[in-house]
Amino acid sequence: MAVTKKSASKSSATPTTPAKASAARGSKKRGASSKNGASKGAWPDVATNPQAGPLTASDAYEIGRLIAERYQGEVSLREIGNREQLRLSPGALHRCLAVYRVCANLGSKPNWAHLGFSHLNRLDALTPPQQKKLATLAEKQKWSVDRIEREVTRLRQTGKKTQRRGRPALPRFAKATHQLRRFTDGRDELLGDLDQLDTLDRERLKALQTQVAEVRVQLEKLDTAFKRAIKS
Repeated sequence: MAVTKKSASKSSATPTTPAKASAARGSKKRGASSKNGASKGAWPDVATNPQAGPLTASDAYEIGRLIAERYQGEVSLREIGNREQLRLSPGALHRCLAVYRVCANLGSKPNWAHLGFSHLNRLDALTPPQQKKLATLAEKQKWSVDRIEREVTRLRQTGKKTQRRGRPALPRFAKATHQLRRFTDGRDELLGDLDQLDTLDRERLKALQTQVAEVRVQLEKLDTAFKRAIKS
């Protein structure tokens, strides 16, 4: 009887089809979702679903965290969007990174009652101490986005005046290097429209190639100088 019972139990079990096995593996790979629809390693729903609602501060923080941890500034935001099949523009991804940076400086995930996505990404233009001061005031006094933007502008203008009075100007190489960030943060697309190379004549392409080569030589010298200074 025991043998018969075991056989019946085995035959009554629901078989696992290839489709179900594949779905199970996909579910395990994506991981369990959190309250805002994102797991530790998965993009929030708003990043990939065209039918999702507007970006929240929590969504932006998670998107910015994933970009910072996975790519570390080595890939343009447009390329990240293409690789990850995100529906957000490079500009939106840039603002998500801003929210993540501000929250990191404040030492907190976005769990404020009043401060939202638009408040936080505007604070990115300030220093960490300024961010903390303004975030505290804005949360306590329930500032509008326009109000916080005015305060950010005022502090930046004050900071520029202070720099002109006493702080030495940045070396030219540092200013030029800072300008390169616009090619990696999504503001300018250095690799945009490469599929249209054949629309330019050979002379124009040669001129552009020469310009790239000249810049490459300068960057290699700059990189060597950085390495030498870091080691010393």
